[in-house]
Amino acid sequence: MPSALTKFREWLTGGELLPVDRLLIGAPDGALREAMSQGAPDAPLTLVHTGAAATEADALRAAKGKAHAMLWGRIVDGGGLDGGVVFAAHPPRVARNGAMVDPFKTLEPLAVKFAPGASPRFLAQFLAGVAYYDLGRYHDALRVLDNAAEPEAAYWRGLAHLMAGQDEEAFAAFNAVMDHTESLAQRGALPALAFGNAALALRVIGARGDSEGAKEKLGQAREMLSNFAAAIGDDPWYQAAAHYHAAGILVELGGAAEESARAALLREAMEQYEQALALVSLRSQPAAWAVIHRNLAATRRELASRVDDPAEAMALLKQSVRSLKKSAAAVTRQQWPADWAAAHDSLGDTYEEMARRAAAPREKLQYLAAAVGACRAALSARDPNGYAPDWAATLNNLASALTSLATMVGGSHGAGLAQEALRHYDQALTVFTETHFARYHQGVSANRAHAMILAARLAGEASSAGEIMET
Repeated sequence: MPSALTKFREWLTGGELLPVDRLLIGAPDGALREAMSQGAPDAPLTLVHTGAAATEADALRAAKGKAHAMLWGRIVDGGGLDGGVVFAAHPPRVARNGAMVDPFKTLEPLAVKFAPGASPRFLAQFLAGVAYYDLGRYHDALRVLDNAAEPEAAYWRGLAHLMAGQDEEAFAAFNAVMDHTESLAQRGALPALAFGNAALALRVIGARGDSEGAKEKLGQAREMLSNFAAAIGDDPWYQAAAHYHAAGILVELGGAAEESARAALLREAMEQYEQALALVSLRSQPAAWAVIHRNLAATRRELASRVDDPAEAMALLKQSVRSLKKSAAAVTRQQWPADWAAAHDSLGDTYEEMARRAAAPREKLQYLAAAVGACRAALSARDPNGYAPDWAATLNNLASALTSLATMVGGSHGAGLAQEALRHYDQALTVFTETHFARYHQGVSANRAHAMILAARLAGEASSAGEIMET
């Protein structure tokens, strides 16, 4: 076997470096697969040939859905690997408590090309790091990739840091990639993607900073995203991601801006979300389509609270409802219960806000009934054994809608609704304790106190009415 391949396989299989047992090998003549298959039968590695992969595109199509990472290349004269080796990682879509990973959380290349002369040791480390990343094991990916100095490894370190919530480290890693822009320019979109991901990391850093520091960092992130969009070309997915994150930055800038400037920033954010939707297909990218609609709905609801015209506010809320229904329809309860529940929970909030703004009693009742129904649907897909704070938040929202409905219907029926609301508040308080969620505990406790007074009053009125009837 050629010495380079021997070393590559030793690095790949030695010390359980590779976290999965599926590595796809593609080559026009199958020689690479045959060479890799020789010897070491006990190595934790299963080779699956991509078939007659005459081109890189053929290899990528053959790899889809079959492995966590893929190698494509040729054996050249002299027994080494050529410079056309490509590693392809599938974007991480690892569920967390039944929730999808935000499809726009990172900007990822389909493949990375290496220049001739890449060492077998580095190739093995990189492949293992990519596979760990694809499995959602970000700390393991960092453990492997931290030993590699090459810019390609720095890029994937940045991705792993970003997914692990380590935004400062991610920003530093992507900046390290950008230091090699000139040498990487002939090998695909990696420099531009590093620039875009650095902007995403900076967005998160800015959003959690103090007001003035936040505005400065968010402004820088916005400018970086604009430059990324210009550098990446007309690829619709990356352009959609740029619009999506630009919208998020505008919403966050709105939160840090003076009251007089917030509405304009929110309107601009809505335009960015609309442009992102125009580039994303419901059929081929339902998760992304649903996420954009849910964020667009939240922005419309926030803008409704900022405008002076009641008719415009109600129109925005109705548009928000339509977006949330589209989001819920795009993600099934069975496949993504947390996201389906989140859309319905937001629907409940929106309907209750519409009930507060409605003038006619009949309309108020209709919106409150819809709010209760949406919250019950959300609760059917949430439980305390999943992500307990989400479950408790839905209980609080359901109880709030029930309390408002009880106030309107009154009588014994209203008293029953108020009693149900009390039970839901009590359940929510088992999660939102004073020790761990002080702010939420205070809010839910205040809501519960209001519901208790209402329940007592309605029960008293119902009792008095019963006594009068008996008389």
